[in-house]
Amino acid sequence: MDICIYGGDRRMLFAARRLRQAGLPVFAVGFEKAALPEGVRSVSLTGPFHGVLLTGTPLTKDGETVFAPFAERPLPLRELTGLTDGGTALFTAAPGVHARLLQANGAALTNLFADEVLLMKNAALTAEALLGLLIAETPKALAGLRVAVLGYGRIGSALTRLLLAVGAAPTVFARRAESRRTAEANGAAACQITALETKAPTFDALVNTVPARVVETGTLRALRRDCVLLEAASSPFGIDPAAAKEMGLRLISAGGLPGKYAPQAAGEAIADAVLRRLKGGGTDA
Repeated sequence: MDICIYGGDRRMLFAARRLRQAGLPVFAVGFEKAALPEGVRSVSLTGPFHGVLLTGTPLTKDGETVFAPFAERPLPLRELTGLTDGGTALFTAAPGVHARLLQANGAALTNLFADEVLLMKNAALTAEALLGLLIAETPKALAGLRVAVLGYGRIGSALTRLLLAVGAAPTVFARRAESRRTAEANGAAACQITALETKAPTFDALVNTVPARVVETGTLRALRRDCVLLEAASSPFGIDPAAAKEMGLRLISAGGLPGKYAPQAAGEAIADAVLRRLKGGGTDA
């Protein structure tokens, strides 16, 4: 089956290479400024693509154009819509409303972020990058570093494991009692997230992984001014950047870390998810 990678960053170049190595015909749109992997050909599409149309992540940053930093010209979302019909298998790692619009033309939609293996690999890569940021952005050693980890999902749990492994002192803040019990069983301290404000002055760093506003103004006031804040969640985020700046806190945006710090591993993980879905069949909206 032919595969066309439509837009995306460096991750998709490594995904293209992996798919080509698997013996699949691979084409690319929106990579005129990049060196394509061997055997991958740049094309211009004018009609529906009858094969797998694989988009990058995010699909779009502005709601109007496809995210394609290596393209010579903007790629409007409406052009992508014209490439799908009942013969198109649309694979995307960020379906949302825009991918559903593409599906409206009859394309079979597969949400790669429904692939648990891909999610776990991305979480592990994100946790590694967060650990690297803590090394780079805090003047203290990781051993003994007191870190508040907000949320204990895939990323929060992966980061907590790494922090424990290097001798840091993470405290997990989570709403669910089961998450707190699991964190404690794995060796971390754990608290209800409502206790964050009270304990805030004790931390050297705070990492948020919760995509909801969980850091209130009172907590920001209670944090030490030298506490480093990392925002790893997606919109609407857990920390108000304007409030943090007003209070003199250092807030570092830490979104999309796999694509920035480990594009090869992240891209190969995407390609492997595509190969699993092609082997197993089916679609997942």
